[in-house]
Amino acid sequence: MKELFRIDSLITNNTAISKCRLQPSGNYVAIAEHDAITIYDSSGQQVQKVRVESDVLDLQWSENGTLLGVMYEGIPVVTLLDVPNDSPNSVNTGYRDASLLLWSKNVDHKFAVATKKGNLVLVDVAAGQNKVEAILGKHQREIVCGLWTDNDLIVLGSLDMTISISDSHGVTIRQVNLDFRPKQLHYLVSVEEAMDISVLHEKGASILTMNNAMDPKVPVHMSMKGSVIFQFLHRQGNFFVIGYDHGKIISRPIEEVDNDKCSVIHELHSIAHYAVCSKGTNLVVAGKHVVYKYIPCTQ
Repeated sequence: MKELFRIDSLITNNTAISKCRLQPSGNYVAIAEHDAITIYDSSGQQVQKVRVESDVLDLQWSENGTLLGVMYEGIPVVTLLDVPNDSPNSVNTGYRDASLLLWSKNVDHKFAVATKKGNLVLVDVAAGQNKVEAILGKHQREIVCGLWTDNDLIVLGSLDMTISISDSHGVTIRQVNLDFRPKQLHYLVSVEEAMDISVLHEKGASILTMNNAMDPKVPVHMSMKGSVIFQFLHRQGNFFVIGYDHGKIISRPIEEVDNDKCSVIHELHSIAHYAVCSKGTNLVVAGKHVVYKYIPCTQ
């Protein structure tokens, strides 16, 4: 691990990082604090700062890295920050119970907002014309995780113990029943007509392989001991990286995903947040006041 920078003002004010997101190119890191969102470059220099009046629920970068979408707790408005230009825009989704935000991988001006009641909202901000479309009843309970794949599919995980797979218009293609509640979803790879999705849950993590009919094969399970903050596939090195709240980070080759002996271990004091760029090649993790960059190493 390499320390990128410390935020001294947080130490002085006895506050901590509440959210951390990495721009797709890896050039900027967006940090949500108690009363502001600050954009830093990779050396820790402040590029932009915007004051906020409510708790930040989620923030996500658009695929081209020019827009940062910000959602707030209990507020239906999504703020769009044009980085590094100081020209914010806002979109009213009509829903105060938002749970997460997802950007399209193929259309830079389109994103989705999921809600705690299981609804999905598609937003298009092309040419400053905000088009909002709600898809009601996508899930029976709160949507807690999701992703927008390279081939324009919206994959959502819910507390109703299902994963829905929809096209870019929100039309459901397939729903997959699980025997666990998902916490995170990560898109791994598509080979011909098959798609691999990694699902983090309370029992560990599982890899679901969907064929062209979207029926999952028997999943590969990974057991994890401790409270897991994140897991993702490093696409360049083709290995899993798993982070625990007590500060341990483990990397493991994808072909040995269920083998505890094939691990490389890093130790930090603690991990509060993480951010993976959408290309799956860069990762930063954050403690209360410090941001680190993950440096892959081998045994």
